[in-house]
Amino acid sequence: MSSSPHQTASVWVAATPAGEAIVRFSDANDFGVLDHCVKLEGKAALRMIANGKQTEIELVLFRLPEMSDEDFDRDAGMVERDLSKLKSLLESQL
Repeated sequence: MSSSPHQTASVWVAATPAGEAIVRFSDANDFGVLDHCVKLEGKAALRMIANGKQTEIELVLFRLPEMSDEDFDRDAGMVERDLSKLKSLLESQL
């Protein structure tokens, strides 16, 4: 997913293959929803929603107007790898 993640006063910063990523998380709320936004070359939004004893994860990958097919495919591939790693990590803790 990333390497060397560290927290600053207001955001998380991590090194990724596409450069430095700035990650902001939503505040805790009564709805059991955790949103985060990653500021990187492309854009992606991830939402985690509590659903009983489970969590639903939704991810939207935005294609920016200036992105080439290759850039978008690269980003989509990174998202697929990250989601696969997340799935493995979560399933290993069951």
